[in-house]
Amino acid sequence: MFPEIAAHINIDYTIHRRQLCADFFIHMATSTRDLEGWVGLVESSADDRPPLPTWVPDWCNSNWTLLTPSFDIMSDYRQYRTAGSTELEMRRLCAEVLSVVGIRVGQIAQVRDYRSDYRSLGPGAEEMVLHDVLQSTSISHTHTYPGGRTYGDVVAELQKKIKDNSVRRVFLTDKGHLGYDFNKVVVGDTVHVKFGGNLPFILRESQRKNADGVPYHEIDGAAHVPGIMNGEALDWGVEPETYFLV
Repeated sequence: MFPEIAAHINIDYTIHRRQLCADFFIHMATSTRDLEGWVGLVESSADDRPPLPTWVPDWCNSNWTLLTPSFDIMSDYRQYRTAGSTELEMRRLCAEVLSVVGIRVGQIAQVRDYRSDYRSLGPGAEEMVLHDVLQSTSISHTHTYPGGRTYGDVVAELQKKIKDNSVRRVFLTDKGHLGYDFNKVVVGDTVHVKFGGNLPFILRESQRKNADGVPYHEIDGAAHVPGIMNGEALDWGVEPETYFLV
């Protein structure tokens, strides 16, 4: 079905699932020079198999097929250029660790579970959830959103987008940005622009550290954050950092 991909796949049934998924992601990212493979990251399946590193998409996971057909997610990825014209900077340090370069946008300060709220509140839940997120931090719709718009404008934009069932949670960062993700963002997670990526990505600091004492991070997946979707964060003067993903 995809001869351009099949040409680079050697059939070898002795390869372990971990190696197969990791090698395929690395090939896809380095050949396309972007991070589209991270758009469909889902939670590891609840079975007896050892979990993969969080940066490795588990194409053997049955949950994958539930998420990847979402046109809203993929249209977002192809529509925006969060990382502008930056080039992918990625290096596989060992089987489990991947280094990527990018900038930190902010930390998640408030989170609301949109899926559970939608089931209990019904139609119109997206507006009520967004209003509650703002009210919990005493932000008014008339206040200025980072970048110059009002929060009311941003809420109206997000209302149209989060009706898609793939949206898990809506959040507010410590910098005042609203957004949503497709997995399970929690307070304390951080929003990042990764060079070569068209969408923002959510990272979570791991308890593990490298030999120099630098914390590893886990990736929670892609997000949508108005105000940084077209490369605006690259103009903030934030120094790029290297992150080590496990």
